[in-house]
Amino acid sequence: MKKKLYSFGIAVIILLMFSANSNGQDVPQPGDLLITEFLANPGAVSDTKGEWIELLNTSEQTLLLTDLLIKDDGSNKNTVEGDEAIILPAGEYFLMARSANSEENGGVTPDYIYSNFTLSNSEDEIILCLPDGTVLDQVKYDSGWQIASGVSLELDPELVDSGLNDDAENWNLASIQFGDGDMGSPGMANSSATGINQQGIVEYLEVYPNPCFGMLNIQLQLNKKVPVLISMINLVGQEINIFECDLCKEISLVMDTEWLEKGIWIIRTNYGSQTELCKVLIY
Repeated sequence: MKKKLYSFGIAVIILLMFSANSNGQDVPQPGDLLITEFLANPGAVSDTKGEWIELLNTSEQTLLLTDLLIKDDGSNKNTVEGDEAIILPAGEYFLMARSANSEENGGVTPDYIYSNFTLSNSEDEIILCLPDGTVLDQVKYDSGWQIASGVSLELDPELVDSGLNDDAENWNLASIQFGDGDMGSPGMANSSATGINQQGIVEYLEVYPNPCFGMLNIQLQLNKKVPVLISMINLVGQEINIFECDLCKEISLVMDTEWLEKGIWIIRTNYGSQTELCKVLIY
C-alpha cells in the first residue's frame, strides 16, 4: 500500500509567481460575476419569502456591486443599492434573497435583499447587468430545466463559466439540506455534482477548522478501501496534491497551512470514481 505526502517547497514558489493581490474595487466585467445557484420554488416557506439567488466572484479582484441590475426579460428589475458601497472579494459568494428574516425565509442569511424581482416556477430569466445594459451573466430557464419544489438548482462546480451556465445539463438538483428543510447550499460551494451527502461509500468527511489559521485537519471515513487522492486548488487554478493512497478506508490528515497563500482554497477529494469539493478559507 502506497501513501505519499508531497513536498511543498516548489509549489510555494509557483504559487507566489502566479499570485495577484489588489485592494481596489473594480466594476465587474462580463464573466467576473456568475450565477451559480438559485431557489425558484421553495417548499419550506412561501415564494415571497424564500426565493434566493447565489452569485460568485470568479475574478481575482474585489468587485463593486453597487448599481448593478438584476432583471428578467419582462418588467422585473432591481438596482443593487445600499447606504455603503456593496463589494464582493475575489472567490467569495454573494447571496441575494427576498427576505432578511431567517425565521421566515427558510433559514438563510443573505448578503442583500432585493425587491421587484421574482422567480417563476416554470420559466424565467435571471440577468445581471451594468447600468449601461452590459450583460455580466444570465441564466434563462424553462420547462426543460429541473425546477423542483424545495430544491435549488446548482451549477456544476467543475463548470463555473459564464457560457456553460446557460446549459440546463450543467445544473443539478441540490443534494444537501439547509435551514428549515429545503435542499441547497446558499452562500457556499455547490454540492450537487460532487457527491456531497449522497448515498455511497463516504461515511464521514470533515475539514476543520474553517476558517483555518494554521493547522488544517481532514478526516475521511469510507465503508470500503478505495484509491484516494486529496489535492488543494487555488483561485487561479493551480492544484497541489497533498495526499495519495492506493487503498484507503480511513484518513486522518493534519497539515500546516502557513506555506499557503492566504485566501480561498478548494479541497478536492477523489475516492474511487467519485469526487467531493470543499471550500476552505486560509488565513
